[in-house]
Amino acid sequence: MVGRVVADRRPSRAMCSRILLMWRSAWTRGVVLACSLGLGSCAGEDPCEPMCLAAADLHELCFESGETDWPSLGYADRRDYLDACHTWAWEMRLLVGDEVDQACVERAVLFEEGECADLDTVDWNEPP
Repeated sequence: MVGRVVADRRPSRAMCSRILLMWRSAWTRGVVLACSLGLGSCAGEDPCEPMCLAAADLHELCFESGETDWPSLGYADRRDYLDACHTWAWEMRLLVGDEVDQACVERAVLFEEGECADLDTVDWNEPP
C-alpha cells in the first residue's frame, strides 16, 4: 500500500512540463526586468559574436581542403562550435573582465582577413 501511494504521488510528465514552462517564463521575465533596469550587459551586440562567426566561417573555408571537419575538431557542427565560442567569451569575462572584448575585436579581424594557419595561432586556453 505504501509503495502504491508513493507511486501515485510522483508528478506526471505533463506536470513536469508545466513546472519547466513556469520556471522558464519566470527566468525570462527576470532577464527582461534586469535589462530594462540596466542591470547587466543586455544592450548592444556582444563584441565576441563577430569573432565567433568569423572563426566558424574560416574553419568552414578550411574544411574545403577535406583534411578536417567539425567532428575532427571536437564539435558536432557549426552551432556546437558557436556555442563553445560563446561559452569561452562568457568564461573569459568572468576571469579577466571586459579585457576580453578587445581580444575578440582583434581576433575577429585576424579571422576575417586570415588564412587557415591563423586558426592555430590563437591559444584558446590562455586568457587574452
